[in-house]
Amino acid sequence: MENMEREPEGLSVIELIKVMIGYNKKSKIRLLCVFAGVALVCLLAILLFYNKSHEVYTTQFNYLVETFDGNTYYDGTKFIYLDLISEESLTQIKEGNNDFSNINVNGILAENDITIERNTNESIYAFTLTVKKKYFNSVNQAKEFVKAIAEIPVNTTNEMLAKIDYTNALYSYINYDKSYEDKIDDLITQANLINNFYTNIIGKYGDRLLDANFNNSTISSMQKKAAKEIENLNLTALSEELATHTYVYDYETTLPLLIIKKEDAKNQLDVVENKITAVKAEIDRQLTASGDASATVEGLNTTLASLLVQKEDLVSSIQRYQDKIDYGETTDTTSFDNKLLNSYNTLDSLTKEIIILHKSILTTNQKVYYDSNNVVTKTGGVSIVITIGLSLALGLGVAMITNLVMDLSNYKKVVISKNDFSKKNDKEEENKEA
Repeated sequence: MENMEREPEGLSVIELIKVMIGYNKKSKIRLLCVFAGVALVCLLAILLFYNKSHEVYTTQFNYLVETFDGNTYYDGTKFIYLDLISEESLTQIKEGNNDFSNINVNGILAENDITIERNTNESIYAFTLTVKKKYFNSVNQAKEFVKAIAEIPVNTTNEMLAKIDYTNALYSYINYDKSYEDKIDDLITQANLINNFYTNIIGKYGDRLLDANFNNSTISSMQKKAAKEIENLNLTALSEELATHTYVYDYETTLPLLIIKKEDAKNQLDVVENKITAVKAEIDRQLTASGDASATVEGLNTTLASLLVQKEDLVSSIQRYQDKIDYGETTDTTSFDNKLLNSYNTLDSLTKEIIILHKSILTTNQKVYYDSNNVVTKTGGVSIVITIGLSLALGLGVAMITNLVMDLSNYKKVVISKNDFSKKNDKEEENKEA
């Protein structure tokens, strides 16, 4: 009883370590179990909870787009880079791809877990985008989502390019024009548009060598070719020919319009003749009132001259309308129609060329460049190596402390027992020697 109550002498460091790593089979099994359990829990806690809430995907990208200068799109629409991560943009991206259906856009925005910044390098339009990792199932999903955000300006530009249309006059020629006069006016309008296009495009983007799609030509050489083809159409000659002939386009449909136009011209002629009579009377009155034939009536004379020109034009128009009413149905327009058709086809072909050319110029080098081949890089959180090391260290530490707490008392008893046994043996040896 006295031996059981005695305390052993202080344990050495080696004996304490022996207790912590397990001084018997049972304690060694406990050490392994606690070590494995704590290490696993620590590993999972860091990977599934801490890292998931602290890790972010980061991408750095820049634009090389001739139609986009970092401030405005080519049509003048203002570009605001924060719009790339707006609720509208993120929602459209999510709804546009079924692979993004699980991404909590509202959560991303509510927690401010996505940011974008314009980089300080002013020579390029570069941005840094970060978004929390926890919203994605995989790095590939995050990559595709981030790419969809970065490519918004390119997609917006493509939508604008799809709307490029230089065919209004040609469309009117086919669908609306009910007279040869209107058709020729639209052909002239289209010819001017094509010539002006080349002047403007070279002024804005400069002359340049084009690819094989344009036979490796320059813009200026295409401009000269188009100008020559338009010149050969001689649209002015078509207008002059029309003015001297009684050509009527679609006589049955046009006849009521001709009658209306003739009546309108006659009414205008009546108005002009009344004005001429009034102006002449005023000139005579002023000359008579002054008693001087050289009285200044210059302003009235100018007005009279203008009215006389208007009268002449109206008389000519009335006669032209009447001739078309009388002879338009029987006048052969086959040759004239062929000239118009040739002009239309030529201008239609040149118009298609400028549309393709414009889109080609605007999409040159239109691309998003990423600083990383993987598009996104993972940052934040604890690295896997440190996570494993920390988990193992914590697991071993907890396991050793557990053994120390649970086995120290028992181990001390074992030490006391061994000490007593050793002393008893020493005493018996001394007695035998005596």
